[in-house]
Amino acid sequence: MRLVLKVALFLVVGLSWVVVRPGYSSAVTISSKAKAYQYFLLGTILEAEGDYDNALTLYSEVLKLDQKASPEVYYRIASIHIYKEELDKAEDALKSLIARYPDELTAYLWIIRLLLQEDKIDESDRYYEDLLKHSIALSPDNAELYLYLGEYYLKQGERAKAMDCLKKAANRDILDAEPYFLLGVLYEEQGNPNAAISYLKMAIQKDPNHDAALNYLGYLYVQMDKNLDEAQELIERALKISPEEPAYLDSLGWLYFKKGDLDKALDYVKRAAVKEDPEIYYHLAMIYLKKGEVEQARSYLGLALAWVKEDSKLREAILSVINMLPQDKADDQERETSAGELNVVNMTPGEDGDI
Repeated sequence: MRLVLKVALFLVVGLSWVVVRPGYSSAVTISSKAKAYQYFLLGTILEAEGDYDNALTLYSEVLKLDQKASPEVYYRIASIHIYKEELDKAEDALKSLIARYPDELTAYLWIIRLLLQEDKIDESDRYYEDLLKHSIALSPDNAELYLYLGEYYLKQGERAKAMDCLKKAANRDILDAEPYFLLGVLYEEQGNPNAAISYLKMAIQKDPNHDAALNYLGYLYVQMDKNLDEAQELIERALKISPEEPAYLDSLGWLYFKKGDLDKALDYVKRAAVKEDPEIYYHLAMIYLKKGEVEQARSYLGLALAWVKEDSKLREAILSVINMLPQDKADDQERETSAGELNVVNMTPGEDGDI
C-alpha cells in the first residue's frame, strides 16, 4: 500500500512540469484535469487508509481543478463527513453536487435521508418539500419518495395531501409497511373503520412485527366491541415487541375492561399511566367508576380534562361522564354502590387520532 502511495505522489508531482512548459496554451487545461484525476486517485488511497482529513483536502482540490468533476467526488466528501458525524458539512457537499448536477437523483435522496436522520424536517419546511417533489419528478415510480412526502404532510397537518401521497406509495406495492399503517390511521380518523382495518391488515402482512399496527388494529377492534379474542392476540404481540409501551399497556387494559376483568384492567392501565395522556386517564376513571370508586374516578377525569384537546371527541366523553357524577362526597357515598352498574362501556369515544 505504501509503495502505491509513493507512486501516486510521484505521478501527481510529475504532472506539474506540463503546466509551466511554454508554447502549450491548451496544456494548462489538460494538466489541470489530469492533476485532478491524480488527486482523486490519491484521495481514494488515503480514504481507504483512514486518513480522512487529507483525503478531504485532495477531493477539495479536485473540485477546484475540474469544474466538471464526477459526482463521485462529492459523494466521497459527503460520505467522509457522514462517517465523522459532520452531517451539516455532508449536506453542504450534496447541495453543491445538486447545484452542479441538478438531475442527480441520488444526491436528493441522500439529503432527504440526512434531514430525516437529523430530524430537521420542521426546520427545513418547504425546502424539504421541494427536494421531494423534484425527486419525484426525476423518479415518478419511486414509492419511498411518496412515503416521505406523505409523512411530511402529516407533520404539517395536511391530511388530504398526506393521504394522496401515501396511497401512491401503497399503489406502487412498497415493501415498507408504514404507508399502509398510516393510511389505516387516517381512515380511522375519518370514521371509516372498514378501510382502516383493511390497511392495518396490509401493514401487518408487510411486516408482522410492526408493533404500532398490531396495537392499532387490536385497539380498533376493542373500540368496536368486536373480535376481542383476536384483538387480545394482536395487542399481546405488540407488547412482546415493546413490553413497556404505555399505549399498548393501555390497549390491553381497556380490552380487559370490555371483557369485565376490572382487576387486570386496572393493573395494565395504571402501568400505562406513566405517560401523561388524557385517554389513559379517562380509561382509569372509567375503571374506577365501574368499581364504584367515584372519588378516584373524579380525580382521573379531572386529569384527563386538563390534558385533552379542546376539539376532540374524547373531551365530549369526559364532560359527559363528569356531568353524571354526584356533586358532593355525601352523594358519592350514597351512589357508590350503584356506580358500578353504570353502562360506562358504551360511553367510550373513538380514539383521539393523533399521529
